[in-house]
Amino acid sequence: MSDSFGAFGKFFGQGTLYLGFLHFESEDLPKAFCLVREACEAGDTAVCDLKDFLGRSGWREHLTVCAVMLSNRKLASILAPSLWVAFDAGSWVSPQLAVTALLCDPCFQAKARARVASLCAQNAQSLESLPPLERHVVAGPGALSDRAAKGVASLIYLLELSPSNAEWLGDQLARRELKELIELDVDRGGFIAEHWLARIRARSTELGLQVS
Repeated sequence: MSDSFGAFGKFFGQGTLYLGFLHFESEDLPKAFCLVREACEAGDTAVCDLKDFLGRSGWREHLTVCAVMLSNRKLASILAPSLWVAFDAGSWVSPQLAVTALLCDPCFQAKARARVASLCAQNAQSLESLPPLERHVVAGPGALSDRAAKGVASLIYLLELSPSNAEWLGDQLARRELKELIELDVDRGGFIAEHWLARIRARSTELGLQVS
């Protein structure tokens, strides 16, 4: 376990503790954040591990990085560029990555707009290289088009939170190709983003999160 997850081996050795990050509702979240913070005490080694996590296709690793970024502003600024790389690679938890970017990346608005405009073009060579069963287990279900739809829906919801985006979004949502992509979002990426953001704000004080 420690060989695969480095400084975070102890955290991933706690069974399915990482599942608490998926919906942000678990009673085990305080323990999960405690172990993640403990792992971050490894300094540069932990940073390397976290960047490696974002280079993988695994949604469990991606959620762990989100937890770190939400609880540590310094690490958030270091990891933000790699977070977008994971988003662009078709992460199954793209709504959670998007919410984390909203809260942690000061360049969120521009980066989110660029991805909506490009229909969340996927750079998913590593994902496509996995055998079908392994891809399902490690990276979650869904074709590349499904992942793009989920990601773009989550970004649209988050961009809608800022009134300054209203006119631009209106123009984008009038595009036929964007409408067609959104129709593929069976996972309801916007709803996931809305729920995750609400749960973070509701539990930020309890969990000691460094978010506004």
